[in-house]
Amino acid sequence: MKLNKYISYLLKIIYGFIVLNFIYYTINSEENLNNFKSIVENLEVSSYLLISIVIILQFINWTIEAIKFRYILKKELEITLKDSVKAVYIGNATSLFTPDRIGNFIGRFLYFKKVKKTLITSSTLLGNFAQLITTLTFALLSSILILNVKTAIKLPLINHNIILIFTGLLLSFFIYLYFNPKYYLKLIYKIKWIRKHKDSINYLQNFNKKESIIILLYGYARYLIFILQFYLLLNAFGLSISILETLIFSGLLYLFTTLIPSPFMGNLGTREYMSIILLSGYKYPEIALLASLSIWVVNIAIPSLIGSYFLLNMNKNKTQV
Repeated sequence: MKLNKYISYLLKIIYGFIVLNFIYYTINSEENLNNFKSIVENLEVSSYLLISIVIILQFINWTIEAIKFRYILKKELEITLKDSVKAVYIGNATSLFTPDRIGNFIGRFLYFKKVKKTLITSSTLLGNFAQLITTLTFALLSSILILNVKTAIKLPLINHNIILIFTGLLLSFFIYLYFNPKYYLKLIYKIKWIRKHKDSINYLQNFNKKESIIILLYGYARYLIFILQFYLLLNAFGLSISILETLIFSGLLYLFTTLIPSPFMGNLGTREYMSIILLSGYKYPEIALLASLSIWVVNIAIPSLIGSYFLLNMNKNKTQV
């Protein structure tokens, strides 16, 4: 086990080195530096308006996540939307320094101090599971569209049909598990420390198909916001791209971002690396890097700062749920 752990760390270091070097040389190319400077200097009033809308969409995005979290919890616990929003933002702060941002449940049970940690954790993981299915759904749609729509989006060295088949099989498997929780619960109950908290987790079986679909719809709503944010930013920075092409780009981008573990906080690096590759067929592919970094700042860095503020100023009476 230790050997596998060391190998995993080594692979992450190598991957991180490759990604950082790729991004560094992309940024430091004389031509790209001039392009970056030109993009920033020539931003119009309309561009600043689009960027402002992207920032506003961040608040809508995380409010929807809070609504989803509250909806899942209501089977066992009634919480206010205000408390749910605060817990979600604090979760953003604690997830920033965990691999692939899996530590969002930590901030949530820090906020709800008197609630069983297993209840908060299992509710968060169910929400994350629904979001994974959402990501794979749009990845499958993107894989179909890229084979049938004329676009400059590229997937070098990867056969599009393989991506389509792989994504379709993976999505089918996860959807089956999602709507049949007794099967994955039976597996995780084999882990001794989880089995001890069986009573706190069993409620995940109590969602009927309608309720499970509603949870998924919240995930789809969030994903549509991601697509719109990328579309607005790419166009704000001067890359002429259609909403359909943005859907294809976002679907493939988030697929690889999900599948490839990032050694950096908040998946920083992987998203930027894949953005440049996917949009390398466009006239100014370096805009992809600028847009992707902006997405990271808006959707991850800013919410993490807001969450840190809530964490430092928690009212103890409010956390005694």
